[in-house]
Amino acid sequence: MTDSSPHAARRRLGIAARLAIGFGAIALVLLVGNWYAARSAKFAIDTLHDTAAERIPFARAAAGITDQLLAYDRAVFDQLRANDESTRDATAQAEYRLTAAVNEYIAQRPSRAIGNDRLLEDLRTHADLGNQLTEAARARERALTRYGDVLGALARRVSTTWDANSRLAATGGARRSFAELEFTAGALRTAFNGYLINSSAAAAQRMKRAQLSLRQSLDAHRPELEGSPGRAWIDLMDDDLAALARLHAEFTARDAQVDAIRAQFTASSAGIPSRLNEHITQPASAAVVDSAGAAAAATHEARETYRNITLVVIVLALAVSLIATLSITAPVRRLTRATRSLARGAFRTRAPRGGPRELDELAGAFNSMAAQLAQANETVAQHQHELEDRVRARTRKLSYLAHHDTLTALPNRRYGFTHLRRLVRRALAEQTAVGMLALDVDNFKAINDHLGHALGDELLRAIADRLRTAIGDRSFAARLGGDEFIVLVERAESIGQLETLAGSIVDAFRQPLSVADRELLVSVSVGVGALPLHARDAVALARAADAALFHAKSSGRNRVGVFTPDLLAGTASRFRMEQALRRAIDGRELVLEFQPQVELESGATNLVEALVRWRRDDGSLVPAAEFIAIAERSGLIIALGDWVLETAVTTAKAWRSTGIAHPRIAINVSMPQLLDRGFVERAGKLLARHELPPDTLELELTETAFQTGAATIEALRRARELGLPIALDDFGTGYSSLNSLSQLPLKRVKLDRSLIADLDTNMRSAAIARAIIAVCHSLGLDITVEGVERIEQLRLLARSGPMAAQGHLISRPLAGSDVPAFIRGSQARLATLLSGATGGETGREAVIPFRR
Repeated sequence: MTDSSPHAARRRLGIAARLAIGFGAIALVLLVGNWYAARSAKFAIDTLHDTAAERIPFARAAAGITDQLLAYDRAVFDQLRANDESTRDATAQAEYRLTAAVNEYIAQRPSRAIGNDRLLEDLRTHADLGNQLTEAARARERALTRYGDVLGALARRVSTTWDANSRLAATGGARRSFAELEFTAGALRTAFNGYLINSSAAAAQRMKRAQLSLRQSLDAHRPELEGSPGRAWIDLMDDDLAALARLHAEFTARDAQVDAIRAQFTASSAGIPSRLNEHITQPASAAVVDSAGAAAAATHEARETYRNITLVVIVLALAVSLIATLSITAPVRRLTRATRSLARGAFRTRAPRGGPRELDELAGAFNSMAAQLAQANETVAQHQHELEDRVRARTRKLSYLAHHDTLTALPNRRYGFTHLRRLVRRALAEQTAVGMLALDVDNFKAINDHLGHALGDELLRAIADRLRTAIGDRSFAARLGGDEFIVLVERAESIGQLETLAGSIVDAFRQPLSVADRELLVSVSVGVGALPLHARDAVALARAADAALFHAKSSGRNRVGVFTPDLLAGTASRFRMEQALRRAIDGRELVLEFQPQVELESGATNLVEALVRWRRDDGSLVPAAEFIAIAERSGLIIALGDWVLETAVTTAKAWRSTGIAHPRIAINVSMPQLLDRGFVERAGKLLARHELPPDTLELELTETAFQTGAATIEALRRARELGLPIALDDFGTGYSSLNSLSQLPLKRVKLDRSLIADLDTNMRSAAIARAIIAVCHSLGLDITVEGVERIEQLRLLARSGPMAAQGHLISRPLAGSDVPAFIRGSQARLATLLSGATGGETGREAVIPFRR
């Protein structure tokens, strides 16, 4: 019988004691064997010590010369590719390390290895060649830098003097001279940049020809330039051209010098490593091998001794392991059987005691655990019933969350349409009616962007509470998402009852909502549909209510729309128009026309507005007003805007080729385009690709677009950083305020035609227009007046300070090919209009030039 008392357990040997006895015997055998083997190993160690003290440092020093030579060559060639402070420091450090490696080799070589002094001298000569090569490269770099500085100064002198002379009245001949000088200077800069990329003889010849061309251009126009800007300016140009010729000769000579030294350095780099290997590295390695052979013979004897000792230790370790395993595995197997029985639910199972002290204590702990598990099992059964009750409550809560909107606590889209299908099935079975109201908050996106999303959520909760109050307990309300809601009316009595309910909802929102200590006034539009009057199933009923909602919003918002069959026809018509517009964008059926904006002081046309037209299959042109709204609703406005952007830029490029020095085009930008993060970047890249300055495009935005919050400000900031001018269009309509002029990053303000409609007949209208113009002038803003159609308007505006005029009196929109001719004749055209020589001041058709 096994003794399981605590005293008996303490008398048992533990696992550690049993293993200590076994491994102590192994250690004793190892000590005896080690003493015997140490005598044989001592000789081998002494031999290896001699090898490590003399031969190996010598071989390492020999190999270090080759490594540092290769590192020095790499540093020299790196400096040739990029001659900067870091590569120069790297070359100096590599040369220092090569010198140190040579000195280390001389210090380590044995007296019997003296020689190879000629090879070491060649190494020093190789380092001198590297220094000569890098110095020649630096001299060439300095010549190129001076050449670039002189060329940059010459180009800036030509450009600055041209800009200064272009403001003078009689500079026609000089203007052509400066244009040719700037062109030839640009060609020389291009040739110089090409030489920097590929320093070939052909590139150098191109630079020389470009210099000659610039010299010839200066000589050809010397008579005109002596008049303006004068002889001193021409002398400066002659000095710069002479300096360029001298520097060109200098760095081409340096190129030849670099190539010659590079050839010597490359030949030296190819020959020295093989000689190093033959005369230095291989002899040093052979000495190490000889010494190592002597040590190996001595080591062999010691290895044999250690092998015999290892065999004895292995046999002894196996015996100790077997005994220890048998004394441990038997108790472990008993514990394993008891554990499996306990896992099957037999909580009365107990493990037999015995074996090593630790396993005996483990069996005792197992038996205690089994008793505690039996008690815990009874407690778990009691708590399981409580947990099941909690799970059922949690399931009910999750079901509520799955069918309700977490923000407003209204039923969500899924629950709303499930309830709609349930009401429709019941109504069809009982032959009763179901009403559906579709609600949408007017201009919610603009409100949300203005308030921020946190206050926007508070507003949605207030809207949901107001909706619950408006419909009462008899109707069902749900939030579909965003600012979209529906109301379902079971057993609707008549369409009039539904209209009355919808009207009460609209009226309820005419009172302000209290949101975060603010009083906000919002409006809603409601669409009304009924089954079976307007539909025969749930899908058709939802479509009818949505069509009625769209009709209400299209009719001015803040009102009720009731479904009629022709609304679906209108929806289909809008869909067909959208598809046709999509094909028109893909098929390049759109065209741009351009309406000039003429400066009233100078008569110059510095800017034209791009107006998009849609050319249908029958040749007719569809105005933008008929399809822009559809493009915005369908998302096609981004593709349409990109087409206008690309077409405007390519047209400006074409005008430059006709002699228009700096054509500028204003394009209209809608709110979705402005909020598209890639729009501004695409405009900048397109202008850069066509080599046009950023102010070639002017972005026209209405004040509504400026009211879309932080996203708009970020887009305007990126536009200003790229140099794109921004104009406020249609000022004087909608929400226009003078505050916008002081806060927005504007370049130009376009006054709406409504501000000048009665300019020549109403003194109050004239006073308002003059006041707005004066404010714009005081803020430093450019002004364009739209809708100028009468001579009297034009004459009054011409006396109101600098501004541009746009309208049918000046010109109708023109085809792109007609614009250059108009620009050239706009000064004469304005003078004719202001002098009244057109034969009738109030007529329109008789004074419209350049019409197609």
